[in-house]
Amino acid sequence: MRWRAIFVCAVLLGGAVLLDPVAGQAHAFLRRAAPGVGATVHAAPDNLRLWFTEQLEIPLCRVEVVDSDGHSVLAGKLRMAPHNRKELIAPLKKSLPAGRYRVQWKAVSTDRHVTHGNFMFKLTN
Repeated sequence: MRWRAIFVCAVLLGGAVLLDPVAGQAHAFLRRAAPGVGATVHAAPDNLRLWFTEQLEIPLCRVEVVDSDGHSVLAGKLRMAPHNRKELIAPLKKSLPAGRYRVQWKAVSTDRHVTHGNFMFKLTN
């Protein structure tokens, strides 16, 4: 009898989770990046571009790109791509030297869910 009650409670709780409208809302996950995650590029990019799975709230998003010494290589404000609320553009300093660069990002989707992550890319000249 006790196991039956536990089973019924578990089924009801599981159903409540499935019917929760918040559970159906999506998060903005990183779909791709340019330079790519773990990529080696042979020419210094002008911008870092990040594409996400959901539309973003640009004022709440953050992107940082640093060199191997921890110095920022951003050259301006983060912006949204024209006509694409799922793409962020971070302008980079001109003539980046060869080396490894770390990207840290925080994305906030229009439903206010937060995701974050980091990755590296390598520049060879």
